[in-house]
Amino acid sequence: MSNTTKTFTRTSALLKQLEEFKANPNSLRPALSPAERRAWLSISRPTLTPIPTKFKLRMLTKEECQLCDEAKHTIETELSEPLKRMLVLEEVDITEDGNEELFDRWRYEIPVFYLDGKYLCRNRIDMVKLRARLEMRRQNK
Repeated sequence: MSNTTKTFTRTSALLKQLEEFKANPNSLRPALSPAERRAWLSISRPTLTPIPTKFKLRMLTKEECQLCDEAKHTIETELSEPLKRMLVLEEVDITEDGNEELFDRWRYEIPVFYLDGKYLCRNRIDMVKLRARLEMRRQNK
């Protein structure tokens, strides 16, 4: 018997045992060796997606924007250290080449904030919303 055939036969047997185990969880516990049990657990457990450690706060801005400066200061002073470590601030100047669409849409509303690509607020940073979304994402993801 070739190695491929042996592997296929053993895999088929394990899959059969797995189906029996699903029907009666206590039926196979003594029959499975520790190695077989580990193999079964690796097949039956769902994989979890990793929790992102950083979230991107995108701030649409332009030169000489006092509200933008105030927003950065507010984030720096009012956000707790654990939440600050979770956050990466990306400033996007809407007056730069290639940002014409952003300029046309937001030129009178700066600063505008997006958290991981989802709109958060505009004109002034809403710290209550920012904290709530960061906490929610930290717990859910």
